[in-house]
Amino acid sequence: MGISLSITLYDLKEQYFSYPTLTMLNIKMSNEIEFPAVTLCNISPYKMSKLNPDAAMMDYLKRESNIGSFMPPMNFSDPKYLPLYKDGEEGWLTNSSYSISDLFITCKWKTTLYFDCSKLLSPYKTEWGICFSFNGLDTPTPHVTHYTGSILGLTLYVHVNQTDYVYARNMGAGVKVSVTLSLLSLSLSLSLSLSLSLSL
Repeated sequence: MGISLSITLYDLKEQYFSYPTLTMLNIKMSNEIEFPAVTLCNISPYKMSKLNPDAAMMDYLKRESNIGSFMPPMNFSDPKYLPLYKDGEEGWLTNSSYSISDLFITCKWKTTLYFDCSKLLSPYKTEWGICFSFNGLDTPTPHVTHYTGSILGLTLYVHVNQTDYVYARNMGAGVKVSVTLSLLSLSLSLSLSLSLSLSL
């Protein structure tokens, strides 16, 4: 056992004093870089005025939210909850969620201002409801940038409209933002140029 310990300690000492390279850094100058995908989801998965919930739906939404922990368990055998069992229509989620025009006032990419943000953003169904992505997977030609900073990047003016929120698990207000870098454009020199303005 002493011999095995001596050999192990000798090997560890040799490895330590060989100063192995653990990382490699390769700096490459580039005139352009692919802008990351930016996905925004409203914290409220549904828009109250589009959902138009009845008493059973409001009770269900309250119980599914953080408020539900203070309420008695839901009795699904109660006849008042029968409307919750009806089959959903095709496109129900799209029809009851925030649309691009509901959530975004204007969008700006580099120097071009868009009052119709559907020219820059694409809707996606996610666990957070309908989210909107810039430079996502379905973008035919990814947007590239030549500069860093917020002036020549992506700027989004968002109207949160908290008065139209429903009870949800996250009782906050605002948008959830996810930034995803492409593996092809992963770079240490990337400076995100995303500006976000919220309007309540």
